[in-house]
Formats: sequence, structure tokens, C-alpha cells
Amino acid sequence: HNFLKNYFVRMIMNEIILVRHGETDYNTQGRLAGWSDVPLNKTGVNQAKTLASHLSNIRFDIIESSDLIRCLNFSKIISRETGIKIAKQPLLRERDFGDHEGKTLQELGMPFESYEDMVRHFFECNCHRGQTVIEYGRQMHNFLDEISLKYSERRIIASTHGGAIMTALCTLFGEPLTFENGLKYKHENGYVSYLRLDKSFKVIVSLINVQVSEVVNYLNKR
Repeated sequence: HNFLKNYFVRMIMNEIILVRHGETDYNTQGRLAGWSDVPLNKTGVNQAKTLASHLSNIRFDIIESSDLIRCLNFSKIISRETGIKIAKQPLLRERDFGDHEGKTLQELGMPFESYEDMVRHFFECNCHRGQTVIEYGRQMHNFLDEISLKYSERRIIASTHGGAIMTALCTLFGEPLTFENGLKYKHENGYVSYLRLDKSFKVIVSLINVQVSEVVNYLNKR
């Protein structure tokens, strides 16, 4: 984790809410989306509307959003409800799965029984013409580094993907990027994680993979 040291000392940010985008047809079909620009389905749009209605009850400062359409449209629904601006952020994209994009694990000749198998693939597969998990870890490091320079003492919504959230949380908690660690941080569509950080980037408070109402209730009781 030597590459993380430079932003551990500089990061000055109070809170970040990591949000996984709503459901897509690729999610229901068990397909690897990666950089494929698949839209939200009807359930995903409704998940965004529900999340946005809750977020309207708390203050936050900016929505940093993956520029892939499933996240960007999710973010636009939040923005319309709350009036908070969106900053497009390519570093919040999902991992590039290369030749595996758009395929199910069965089509790739791998067993699939649950979402856990998708998480294992994320951390253990070297996808031809895609990113390695180490390269993707550096991408998430670059995102955290960038926002440490852009923002100070802010509450940020990061509208992103399941793989990005698992990778970011492993990074924040100083854990290796492995299947076993990532599995602890897998998120359902439309679920969130809340983190309050001190100026040395230490996690002071965390709510992991919860419904947004739990975060809103916590923040409104502080």
C-alpha cells in the first residue's frame, strides 16, 4: 500500500457516501457489465427515486458520478430531487472486464450459483484485454487522491459501481484486494455505505451496505 501514503496525509474530508447504482438488465441476467454502457431498468429507476427522496432530507455538497449511463442517470435522478450538482468522474467507472464484458460466468465456462461467484471473478480473474485488479485498485486510489485535492470538509455522494465500492472500502480499511475481503463489502443495487473520516484518513464511523434510510436517520440524530 505504499502508493496510498501520499493521500493518507493530505486528505481533509469529513464524509463520503458510496452509492451503488440501481438495477440493470445485466444485473438480473448475471452479465459482467464493466465499461459496457447499459441503462437502468425500471426497477433501477425506482431505486434511484427512492434513494433520492431520502437524500433530500440531509445536506450534502456534490455528487461525484461515474460517467457510465447507469450511474449518470441514477445521479441525475438524485440531482433533480435534491438540487445538488453532478461532477462526472471517469475514475468511478467499474473495472474494465475486456473480453468478458457482456457475458455471464456460465458463458465463460465458470460455475455460477450466487452473486458471490461474481465477486470471486472480480478479484481473481485476469480478463483478456481488461484491467487487472491491481490496475483497478490504482484507479480507485487515484479517485480518492483527486477528491482529497478538490474538497475540504465536505459531504460527498459517490455514485458508482459494486466493484468500485468493494475496492474503495478495502483501500480505506487498509485491506488487500482479495475475494475474502471484497465479499465483506459487496453491495446490493441502490444500497450505500457511509464513512466519516478524520484528517489522517482514518475511518471514524462506518455504515456498510445499508439502506439509505439508515444513513439519513443516523445523520439526523447527530
